[in-house]
Amino acid sequence: MWDPAEQAWEETLAAARAYYAEHGTLAAPVTAAALDKPVGQWLANVRKDGGLGMDPERARRRAEQLAVIDPDWRPAWHGVHRAAAWRAGGAEAGAQLAGFRAGLLGP
Repeated sequence: MWDPAEQAWEETLAAARAYYAEHGTLAAPVTAAALDKPVGQWLANVRKDGGLGMDPERARRRAEQLAVIDPDWRPAWHGVHRAAAWRAGGAEAGAQLAGFRAGLLGP
């Protein structure tokens, strides 16, 4: 049975593959696009809790698909890890992390 949500997932996953082929990472800025798809914003969204879908099996499968492209598709600095690094590292870490936002690798 045709599922429009699954078709949209597959199309944007193809864009993620294209982005990775060009940049060697899925740590894309939120403004990144590939194959006319907003792959950076999409990656930021799927990294959020529940971003891979509410069905646990579907979410697991989608995470595996992303990991095949880039094992670090959800980098350790994502979300709460960045805040912990900020608190642990003080001003030095703060200077390094000041330009980071979720889904954005650099300033």
